[in-house]
Amino acid sequence: MSTRHLSSPGLAVVLAAVIGGGCLSLVFPYSPEHLFETRVRADCAFAFRCCQPSERGVTGLQSFRDEDSCVKESLETGGAAANLGLRAQEVVAAGNGEFDDELAVQCTKPGIDARYSCDAEAVLAAGATDPDCLAGAARAFVIGKVDDGDVCTDDLECEDEGDCVRDNPAGEVTLEGRCRSRADKGEDCSERVCKNAAFACLPDDNDGTLRCADPVLLDDGEPCGGDADCVSGFCVTDESRACAFTGDACASDDDCSAIPGQPCTISTTDVCKASGPRVDVCENG
Repeated sequence: MSTRHLSSPGLAVVLAAVIGGGCLSLVFPYSPEHLFETRVRADCAFAFRCCQPSERGVTGLQSFRDEDSCVKESLETGGAAANLGLRAQEVVAAGNGEFDDELAVQCTKPGIDARYSCDAEAVLAAGATDPDCLAGAARAFVIGKVDDGDVCTDDLECEDEGDCVRDNPAGEVTLEGRCRSRADKGEDCSERVCKNAAFACLPDDNDGTLRCADPVLLDDGEPCGGDADCVSGFCVTDESRACAFTGDACASDDDCSAIPGQPCTISTTDVCKASGPRVDVCENG
């Protein structure tokens, strides 16, 4: 994948507005320097412009007083996402990686726009994410330039989404390692991560060796651990009610008459469904 730069006309339209709270800003909001702040501002805007106080819990930002404090404190706290951006800046500045601005915009801008337009369904029930976007976001959209087997100090430096593997002698800690390529489809993944985020590391039917393969996707109604597990792309919490002792379906305790006083209990299971959860919150835009 070649790196694209800001010379392309289509990218000029994203040089303004989203960072400055409505004021034009002469920065590229999806660059390694600004991507974390762009996301924080959009998340806080969605939580406080689109959601009622009683709804704000779905965003995880209910502890903040208002939008300004949400932005300020989130930026000050930073965390793994902020650190990823700093790592990306270092790698690019050292010439060991290039920033894929077009992929960053393609993968990030729709979600940012959805937050500013109070598109709650897109924000809260979007379904499985494109594997290329997952892989790109995990590496801050940096394309590594260090060859397989060469010295590295950060995973982001390694070409073809490789990993910087360190083999430190006992009692010694060093940042230096060597780039090791990830396993492609059909390749051994017992000691390597699969290159494509959509692949699963599964035993080979012939010899039992762990190899990267297309995942076995689950049909509607089957228990799941996440959207990416499902054919439909949606893993949704399913709620059911049943009498505690008999298992009969019920709407209230009064329906459970076989044993007086037995409760009508609620149970939840994450299952694959044809569509995402119904969204009826945070739509004040």
